[in-house]
This record gives sequence, C-alpha cells and structure tokens, in this order.
Amino acid sequence: MPHHGSSSGPIVLAPLPYAVGIVPSFCVNGQKTLVMKEKVWALATDNFHIHDENNVELLQCKAKVFSLHHQKYFYDMQGNELWSLKHKPFSIPRQYYGEGPNGKEVFHVQGHWHLGGARMTVSFTNTASNNESIELQLSGNWIDRYCTITWKDQPVAQITRDFLNARQILGDADTYYVTIAPGMDIALIASLCVMFDERDEARKE
Repeated sequence: MPHHGSSSGPIVLAPLPYAVGIVPSFCVNGQKTLVMKEKVWALATDNFHIHDENNVELLQCKAKVFSLHHQKYFYDMQGNELWSLKHKPFSIPRQYYGEGPNGKEVFHVQGHWHLGGARMTVSFTNTASNNESIELQLSGNWIDRYCTITWKDQPVAQITRDFLNARQILGDADTYYVTIAPGMDIALIASLCVMFDERDEARKE
C-alpha cells in the first residue's frame, strides 16, 4: 500500500457503518489525516504534536517526565485528560493499555509473535456508539515504520512515516502520517500510533 503522498495517489478509506471508538466527539464524519511530530530536544521525550493536514491541532500527547513505565497522557484541546497509555511490565509479548482518569482500563493492546513485523490486537468497548466489544487488528513493518489497522478486515487506519523530514535528521524525531477512516475514533488511533512508535523503540533496546 502506498505511503502518504506517493505517486500512486492519496490513501482513501471507506467510511464505517457507524462510529467506532471510545470518545464520540473524535469519531468524525470525513476522512482525516493526522500529522504527528515528535518534539525535538524536549525535556519530556516522546511528546507529540498532533494536528491535521490543515495544521489544526486536534489533541495533545505528553510524556510524564522520569516516569518508570514511560506513561503518555492524551488530552483534548480543552485540557481534559482522555487516558494515559501504559505498558504492562514484564509482559511477553509486550502488552499496552489505556487507563482513563478514573483508573479504569479503556482499551487493551495484546502483542503477538511475528518474525520481522508487528502483529497486535486492540480490544475495547465501543462507547462511541453501541457498546459492543470491538477488536482491531494491527499489522505492520518495523523497518518501514508502516502499519495498517483493520476492523472485520476493513482498513480503518494506515500509519506511514515521513522519511524526508529535516527535523527528523536534525533532532532524531519521527513524523508519522496517520490516515483514518470516517467514523473511526481519531484519538484512539493517534494513541495506537504512539504505541507503535514506542514498541519499535523498545524492540531496539
């Protein structure tokens, strides 16, 4: 599948039959492409600027400085905490989860063994619409930093990396383009992109 901006044309994802996610207000009608830039030389490493293709900031991801388990906190633009992204220590394969401000788990990511690539299952209750149990499948390539997220075999998001980014060269910070299908929770997908990046960094350790 093409990277963002490739000569084969832009990525187009089919709309979902209904909202799928955790936060209804983040399940937008039209397709969205998020531009996620890791802050360069920041004290709190792995903070991300998250905005759309028109440079409108949509949500914030902040790392907790000196956190033992590298927690990432996600906020809407009114400063309300959505959840924190954490990983379960000593879990093999590595597991992640989102914890709401009330301390309850809002989504869970289970890694699977797969040679040379990423395979993960994302589980959550669809509080954005009908409260059904949802499973998303994430599959990707560590080398290209590319992955596809599907629901019932339908692509709901694609994550690609910008390889020609001067900020990346100067400050060792990555930029991701995240294309999200209409009706999918963009905050949840942004969190999975951050998780994908963190999982890749952990793999290198």
